Formats: sequence, C-alpha cells, structure tokens
Amino acid sequence: KLSGDGSTLAILADRVDTGLDSEGNASTLASVNIKNTRLYIYKRNGEQWNIHSTIVVDETSLSETANENQFYGNKYLNSNLAINKNGDFIAVSFLDSGDNSDLLGRVNLYKLGFSTDNEYGLCAFSASLGVEYLGVDLSLSDDGTILAFSSRTWSSFPNFQGNVRVFKFTETSSTPPAIGAGVFNFQQLGSTLTNNVFGQYFRVNAFGEKIALNGNGDRLAVLRIDTGFNSFSEFASARVNIYEYQSDAWVLIQQLQNNDFDFDPGEEAHYGNDGGTGYRQEDSTSGFDIAISQDGKAVAFGAIDPF
Repeated sequence: KLSGDGSTLAILADRVDTGLDSEGNASTLASVNIKNTRLYIYKRNGEQWNIHSTIVVDETSLSETANENQFYGNKYLNSNLAINKNGDFIAVSFLDSGDNSDLLGRVNLYKLGFSTDNEYGLCAFSASLGVEYLGVDLSLSDDGTILAFSSRTWSSFPNFQGNVRVFKFTETSSTPPAIGAGVFNFQQLGSTLTNNVFGQYFRVNAFGEKIALNGNGDRLAVLRIDTGFNSFSEFASARVNIYEYQSDAWVLIQQLQNNDFDFDPGEEAHYGNDGGTGYRQEDSTSGFDIAISQDGKAVAFGAIDPF
C-alpha cells in the first residue's frame, strides 16, 4: 500500500524457509519449516524507490499453521496492512499462534523513529483475548494515531458475524512487553461495534469485512452484508453503516442502502482438496471494497461476493 503523500510504499509478504541452503542442501534448520510474515518498506527518492526497512513481523512453524488450511479456503484471516498519510505509521495484522499454538489474530503498529531514529519500531499492539480472530481489515487516520480493525466472530463456524474496534495510540511505554495476548500502548475509543441486526455470512464477515476511517479518525464506514438467517449471496444485500465519534461513543448516524443494489454472487467455481463442489472462487474481488473521503462526507463501496 502507498502512503497518501506518495512517499512510502509498504508491502506485506509471506515466505517459507524450508531449511535448505541456496544449493538445495540441508542446513541446520532442515527439520523445521518456518513461515515468515515480512514487512518491506520503501521510501521514494526522486524517481527511485529504495528499501528502507525489512521487518520480520512473525515467525511460525508450519505445524502451527496447519489449522488455517485444514479445510481448503477456510482460512480465518489473511495478513493485511494499513499505512497513514505520510508513511510514519504502518499497521499489520496476521495470524499469531500465541504461546499455546492456537491461531489468534494480532495487530502490530509500527512507528518511524519510535525506538531508533529513522527506523520503524513496534510501538503498539493488540492481540486476541478470546475466541475471535482480529485484523480482518485495518484503517488508519491521517496522522496514524487512530486505528480501526475488524475481527472474525461466529456462532457456527465458518459462518462469520464480525465486530469492529477503534483504538488510539497512547505511547505510555517505550518498551513492548513479552509477546502474548493483551493490549500495549492502545486505548479503545468507545465500545466494540457489532451489527444492529443478526447477520452471518459464509467465510466472510457479515459486519466489518471492509472498513474505512476518515482523515481525522472520527468518522467510520463499515460494510454490512444483510443476510437474515441465511448465509449465502442469493439471499443477501449490501449496506454501509456510518458512525461518528461523539462524546466518547461511536454513534450510528446513517445507513447507506438501495433496494436495487443487491449483493452480486459472482460465479461458482469448483476447486479444493477433495475436488468437490460448494467452494466459491476468490478471483473476482476487485468490486468488494470500501473507501471514505478525508472529510468523511463521501463513501464509495462495492458488493461482489468475494468468494
């Protein structure tokens, strides 16, 4: 993703270290396959892009990530990132095995110059405290100090409901604690947002699959899929909830809807480990997103079935 001023480019990538050296021979790590989630940060210098930082966000053995692929395509969440206007703050979400090897969502916030001049340092994080997987989508305010993120919740996996939280970076401590569940240098703004009507959807959130903060971080757009008690696209329609932060609370000020704007189910596809039917393809996601203007007065969204 590119910062608003065009000065900074952030790229998130997963790679697997197989324990083999460059010639294919076994090294000291041959018995352990490590999945690395890495953040590559580039800075623009005139017409040239130069690598500024490479951050290893997470290292997890593949045995600990087996659960995310036990049913092909039913991953809890994919790694994601957000960047603020001038590129000083970058937020990253990823699956974190934690101390007990359970797959938990985690969001890290990195700040330029936090611990070392001209280097990005981990300045805040939030890790799952319960049975949910946070970090489905992320959005930062222009100054990078306000972060919104959505989480996966469910009553019948993998039909997801979803919620959204907004945090403010407090910078109360300069030393991150040991990795684990909890919150560091974040203060939640208002209460956790959930759908005002029951909704669940197959493999994506009915509430908060896509979110967007305006420039000041005081107006929030949340994509909502209305499904009733069904969880498939032929019964669904897309809506957007608009919230504004007023008197320490997020107030629902408008719901964007159009009875003619139905949820597009896209095309069915047959793939998966068993070669069977019933999976939906992830190849037509360009129309499934949301954006809000800097002043929070304009919203654009699309509603193609992402699976």
